[in-house]
Amino acid sequence: MTHEEFKSVWLPLNATFYRTAWAVLGNEADAKDAVQELYVRLWNSKDKLETVLNPASYGNTIVRNISLDLIRKKNVRRGQDIDSAANCPSLEETDRGTINRETVSGLYAAMEKLPEDDRLLVQLRFFEELEYDEICRRTGLNPVNVRVRISRARQKIKAELKR
Repeated sequence: MTHEEFKSVWLPLNATFYRTAWAVLGNEADAKDAVQELYVRLWNSKDKLETVLNPASYGNTIVRNISLDLIRKKNVRRGQDIDSAANCPSLEETDRGTINRETVSGLYAAMEKLPEDDRLLVQLRFFEELEYDEICRRTGLNPVNVRVRISRARQKIKAELKR
């Protein structure tokens, strides 16, 4: 994969990767670090990336794993530094991080229950932030059909998250 191909495929997904990292970590600086680490790993394995069929999904999986690794590393450091109360997160921060992780897990689980076509539409609209006309061009569906299917998929996800 050339430098230009890498830039055209992977860099437009930066916002998607950041949102995933932030949802897991709940911290802007850590999320940026996770995304930076993702791009380093992607660049180092650029020759193998041509076989990736869905770059957004592939990158989101990697950045989620990087984020979880960062959390584990921080927890190990906190465990070694028990005497320092300043490094311990407050109960509110811990709850917020847990809620964020549970929400992301629930969202992924709810999306897995959608039909594959609807899942693709939701991913294109909300994770890749494409406009409806671009989604229509990519999928070959008419605009009304795209809007209705995305709306119904959102309702299914909301219902699943309420369970």
